[in-house]
Amino acid sequence: MIGWYAAFCDECGMKVGEASAEGRAPDPTSREVNSVEKDLYKAHLRLIHRSIERTAKVKKECDRITRALTGCEANPRLPDNVKKVLGLSERLLDLEQDWEDLQHGYNRESESIEEEFLGRIDELEADLELSPHHQEAIDTEVTTLTRSLEESEESLRETGRFLDVVRSRQKSGVLGSGLGGASATVIGLIALLMAAGGAAYGILVARLPARELAGALVPAWIGICLVILSSRGRRL
Repeated sequence: MIGWYAAFCDECGMKVGEASAEGRAPDPTSREVNSVEKDLYKAHLRLIHRSIERTAKVKKECDRITRALTGCEANPRLPDNVKKVLGLSERLLDLEQDWEDLQHGYNRESESIEEEFLGRIDELEADLELSPHHQEAIDTEVTTLTRSLEESEESLRETGRFLDVVRSRQKSGVLGSGLGGASATVIGLIALLMAAGGAAYGILVARLPARELAGALVPAWIGICLVILSSRGRRL
């Protein structure tokens, strides 16, 4: 709608209709600046949304790793679980690197967007800044991105702590079923041999009565218990 107001002709003094300033067509340069501003806003918004989606993927992957570790927690020393935990460790390292790359990539792309649009606006010989409502929308989305980054970082830390717990159980299990388990087995067998040797000597050489041979049962029982406990420890 074109706005009109009454005016007087300088020559004849008669009222004439004249287009008001509000009704005049916008300046072509102004239209181009507005177009560049909208493109700048959309470019930043797309970048922020992509980054938020990537942080969400990091959190989801952390949840998957945690569930997989939970499945290995009961029997972490099983060969299949040892291999699985090793693979999960590598996945977590890759995920941490992705999280770092996400932040650096966001900063680089954001700077690239600014440089591109500043070049476009320089050609128009004009100034460029986001409109207040666009700037407010960008600030809100940046706040959401920052919160999502913090949440994904915490997910990485929690998953890393859980992974350390499972790996420590694997290491303690290997030690317990290695030297300690072998030593218990050897001691148990020695105790059994001592009991058998003592009993054989008492029967064949000293010809002791059966009631006096009961003492040989003590090391025999000790040996049996050690062997049983050692074998159970290796199975756990």
